[in-house]
Amino acid sequence: MNSFAGIDELKTPEVAQREYIYTNSEVNESIQTVGVYTCVALVVRDRGGNGALAHFDAATDIDRGVSEVLSNFSDLSELEVSLFGGQSPYRLEEEIKEKLLEYGLTPDRILRNTTSKASMNINVNLKTGIISDYTERFSNTSYSTRKFKSDRLKFSKRLYRHEKSIGGGDYIPAEDESEFGFEGFRFDM
Repeated sequence: MNSFAGIDELKTPEVAQREYIYTNSEVNESIQTVGVYTCVALVVRDRGGNGALAHFDAATDIDRGVSEVLSNFSDLSELEVSLFGGQSPYRLEEEIKEKLLEYGLTPDRILRNTTSKASMNINVNLKTGIISDYTERFSNTSYSTRKFKSDRLKFSKRLYRHEKSIGGGDYIPAEDESEFGFEGFRFDM
């Protein structure tokens, strides 16, 4: 990871726990995930500006998740693969590495949390290939969407596809902010 901080922008899709996004630099310049503590973030990029970011936790079906992320790429021999996060003894990282090896892939870069209090926020710039840590200033995901994504973790071990993925994602109910009395207001930054 580079030493400088990435920028937290509202337009950048944010991947939740047990979720991944597949996109390219023409659609989204950057993608990000927050709070990679005991979890592991998998970053996959090709030379054409296509990329995926997955946020695995200990309950994720690793075999299915890694397979689904990699199925978006046509030429696996051209991929750059990186792993970020995790806590000692790094069991989750090892499971992901074993699955990647089945596809003939080994991570080009691994950056681990080195203390029990460490956590990472990962920003991937698909245009430049720079992967950096960033400070979470605000969530670009509505409260109702964040709540739905958190609640669905109780019912499945699968890796969900982010709604802004190329080709679409898993179901997210329409946002209804009227319950908070926010209708008619815009919160642009």
